[in-house]
Amino acid sequence: MERRNNQGARFTIKVPRAIVIERITASNGAIHTTDGVGPSHFRTSNGSVRVERLHGRLDAETSNGPIELVDLEGDAQLRTSNGHVDVRELRGSLDATTSNSAITAEIDRSSSDVRATTNNGSIDLELPADFAAGIRAHTFQQLDYGPPGVQHHAHVIASTNNDSISSGIRNEGAWRNQ
Repeated sequence: MERRNNQGARFTIKVPRAIVIERITASNGAIHTTDGVGPSHFRTSNGSVRVERLHGRLDAETSNGPIELVDLEGDAQLRTSNGHVDVRELRGSLDATTSNSAITAEIDRSSSDVRATTNNGSIDLELPADFAAGIRAHTFQQLDYGPPGVQHHAHVIASTNNDSISSGIRNEGAWRNQ
């Protein structure tokens, strides 16, 4: 434990990789985990949530901070306000909500719907070529979605106010409008 002028404490907890990280709750501080097993529930305020290499369902919530997720094998339910949501290497469903910031997600595999909602921020979804589930996205800014392959069979429900919706196929790093 590290003291910071009686303003709080910082905890570093190390556990074996096979241990389920069931719940972490903090206030006015960040949560960062690496190499965990879920299902996991993480809650904080005025701090970020960063999760790397988790196997199992994740439910993460914060306010006034971002949520960053890298390499999740499981479903993700993510909620924040005044912070972005950045998801990479997700193999499972996504339900993400934020306000006053963007949602960016790279989904490697999912047979479930993808849901993304933000106010005053953009949504950028990168989906696999064989993605065939639904996409529900709502924003008051810009919405971009598209799989990196040639075919897509997704059912899209998208709405926006004060900006555009575009879709396309991303091939070799470049978007081609449909």
